[in-house]
Amino acid sequence: MASYTSLTYHIVFSTEHRRPIIHRRLESELHSLFGSLFRERDGLLIAAGGVEDHVHLLGRIRPRHAVAEVIRDLKSFSSGWLGGRVPEFSWQLGYGAFSVSRSSEAGVTAYIRKQREHHRRRSSRDEFLQLLTAHDIEPDPRDPTVGEFIG
Repeated sequence: MASYTSLTYHIVFSTEHRRPIIHRRLESELHSLFGSLFRERDGLLIAAGGVEDHVHLLGRIRPRHAVAEVIRDLKSFSSGWLGGRVPEFSWQLGYGAFSVSRSSEAGVTAYIRKQREHHRRRSSRDEFLQLLTAHDIEPDPRDPTVGEFIG
């Protein structure tokens, strides 16, 4: 019998120390790079967005690819690409990855595409904490990747 899956994730990760260094002029190429990386792993990037200090990705990942490995590759390849364009570029160590049902994809896509507007009213820190709360995740202040957001 065949296996059937539909695994969609809302992925969020930030620049190291949430430094606002992702220039707007680079966003389109960066999002295209993310899309290529998803396709190379037989996945699909549905939406990409963010602001100067973090990115949001909505994408489908095949079960043969571990979410952590896909995110590691997304961050690694994009860090190399951005590093050639932004001095001393690096991503933070951690990330958020939240499962999304097919019925919620349109809402999450709209949310990701309106990041600039959204961040006129809410900080990256508050947004990430809200995502954790919405997914019943208790942040651990001892974890340096999360502590950076709640410290």
